[in-house]
Amino acid sequence: MLNNIFRGSIKRFATSLTRLPETTSYVIKVNEQIINPLWTGGKTRGNIQLVNHYYYVRYSKTLISFIKISDFHNIQKAFAHAKKVLYAYCKENNLLRNEYRICEDYDGRYLEVKAGNVVFMCDIDCLEIVEEYNWMHIARDNIIYTIERDDDKIENIYFHRLCMGMHKHENKVMHRDGNKLNNRKSNLVIEYKK
Repeated sequence: MLNNIFRGSIKRFATSLTRLPETTSYVIKVNEQIINPLWTGGKTRGNIQLVNHYYYVRYSKTLISFIKISDFHNIQKAFAHAKKVLYAYCKENNLLRNEYRICEDYDGRYLEVKAGNVVFMCDIDCLEIVEEYNWMHIARDNIIYTIERDDDKIENIYFHRLCMGMHKHENKVMHRDGNKLNNRKSNLVIEYKK
């Protein structure tokens, strides 16, 4: 069943309701484009700290919860519960990074990925890259990036370059349509230096 949120806003546009064969969630077809309203994945922000037989679940300086390990009779079960608490808190407060959903249009299936307050697109075969890093958005340049720290050196990694296997800066990767949030491989082109 669709949530009441989606029922009201999409009802007038939806032409059919379909179940994707490899998933158990429902999707909506709008003007021949499949939209999966359910976001999945996502990395939590916050931490879980073990202190004196308690797991303290925190986001920033806020204590979300504390879990007494003896209530679970097992340290692994207590930690698993702490992770669920942190995930639920981040989900409820829109703090998850890299949540994604599968969409489809005339070019095929692709991912929509949340990076802060924006959503960018990429091919499904880039899911491993999406899940490996915490992707962020630079509003000034309208570009998706992450930071990699190596000893004393900090380096920006750009999503579109990583998708095309061009991590180092020897060649340029351009967006054909000019939309830097469209990181589908069909929209990216490599400009080789002469």
